[in-house]
Amino acid sequence: MRVIRSRLGSAGSKKLVRISNENLSTGVGKMNTVSTTEAKSRFGSLLAEVNDGADAILIESHGRPRAVLVSAQQWITLNNARERVRRWEAWESLRQLAAEVSARNADLTQEEADSLADEIANEAMARVVAKARQRWEERKG
Repeated sequence: MRVIRSRLGSAGSKKLVRISNENLSTGVGKMNTVSTTEAKSRFGSLLAEVNDGADAILIESHGRPRAVLVSAQQWITLNNARERVRRWEAWESLRQLAAEVSARNADLTQEEADSLADEIANEAMARVVAKARQRWEERKG
């Protein structure tokens, strides 16, 4: 097993992903495996296979996983699932942050909390407006 860098997740963040032949070929179904040389020579037929409903095809170079060929529909499904996971993780982070903020500010009155929230919102809006003005000036000049 080895670790590779892969572009996964939101905003192009890099995550370390552990890849081995075992975890790539032991999923819902056994994954077909071809060498890079075979993939080059049979690309059209491999493409037809995945588009006709075959499982994904693992492409290896010197016995190491290099790429996976999937149909466009499978790719869309995977991306949608990844986006749902990303949103769920973001939502959970927001819930956790809200709980932490609530715990820290348990001694504030409602009026103090509202005032603090207004102050933060106004500061954020001022930053957005300043950035928009800066972009407008850059485009204008």
